[in-house]
Amino acid sequence: MPIYDLHQQVFALSMAINIAYTERHTARKIEQDLREKLLGDLAGSEMQGLIGNWTLAWGPAVWNVVPLFASHSTNTAAVFHNPDTNTYVCAIAATNSNSLFDWVVEDFWVGDRVRWEFNQTKSVSWLSAGTNFGIGALLSLRDPATQEFLPDFLDSVASGDATLIFAGHSLAGALSPTLAMTLYGTPAARAPWQNVRVFPTAGATPGNWGFSEAFKTQFPEVVTGSEPWQKWNSMLWNKLDLVPHAWGGMMLAVPFMYKCTAEWEAVMVALTCAGLYLSQQKPLDPSTWYMPLSNSEMLGSKQQIPCISSKDDLTSEIGFQHVEAYFDLLNTPEIKHFMPTPKGAEPQPQRVDDAIAKGQGLLDEAKAAGIYDWAMAVKRDGLKALEMKVLEAVE
Repeated sequence: MPIYDLHQQVFALSMAINIAYTERHTARKIEQDLREKLLGDLAGSEMQGLIGNWTLAWGPAVWNVVPLFASHSTNTAAVFHNPDTNTYVCAIAATNSNSLFDWVVEDFWVGDRVRWEFNQTKSVSWLSAGTNFGIGALLSLRDPATQEFLPDFLDSVASGDATLIFAGHSLAGALSPTLAMTLYGTPAARAPWQNVRVFPTAGATPGNWGFSEAFKTQFPEVVTGSEPWQKWNSMLWNKLDLVPHAWGGMMLAVPFMYKCTAEWEAVMVALTCAGLYLSQQKPLDPSTWYMPLSNSEMLGSKQQIPCISSKDDLTSEIGFQHVEAYFDLLNTPEIKHFMPTPKGAEPQPQRVDDAIAKGQGLLDEAKAAGIYDWAMAVKRDGLKALEMKVLEAVE
């Protein structure tokens, strides 16, 4: 029997898909190297003792902006299979911080929206343009050996005694539930499987209230135990992780999330206003609001740096809370040495410099749009008051 439960096993696989992020090669060479690394780790006695008997069933497959030239991976996915339980895990990679395209398009293209044409609720559903692009990239992936598209492979292995789980961290915390909705967002689509589940962690909000409600309808939360991570179909997030606060009203909690000096609290406010302005959140227009998916805040994390007083402090704190903290929150510290910290989850100092400059430059525009007053009202009245106003407006 493996030491980890199925949720922890899935988390380990969702982190393992990131281990080739530093490689700069053609997409085909990255696929080959990643496959060798994954197979080596999965076959090892220590890893099998932790997560059990898993092997690669499809992929890994890599999408690059320029696949025939040396570059870093932009999107990566693989399907793992456990024959003992007949469980398949579709693991999707997080942001690759070495890929500027990943940052600019899939993470920050949030001011534009794409209408969601499936599972309409009474509200019009939409996704960020960046998330929509990422789903397109994932659907374009083929297994390097068989040239089989991911949806076709999943259809070929579906059975009434098999479980399929979509999982991913950070960017993939938004892409994994969205891909599940794209491929299996109706009872008829899920019918060939015994179960179709989602296990996202640390993801930003992919869409609006209509999409969130559609996801909740098709993938209701399933609690399997008393541990905080023992839930399917619920975004698991660390309360001190900045990323899951994007892009909706939860961002208004960001300036007050860390203990900072007065100077850096002002920077955090500027960054928050810039993020809300970038994602075109208009305080009096609910149709512009991003709304989180079903989610579960995980307790137990604490601020690593007692008081943020520099750029390096902020970079270190964000990186720790977005990656390192999750190994402890899910009680999986043993896998750290197998899987280098996903580079896509580590904010780089230059990125922080750029964000600060952009945030301060947009602050006046955010004030003119009423966003700064919105942030100050939340500081005065509390985030719960904002949530009630959002619900009242949407309903």
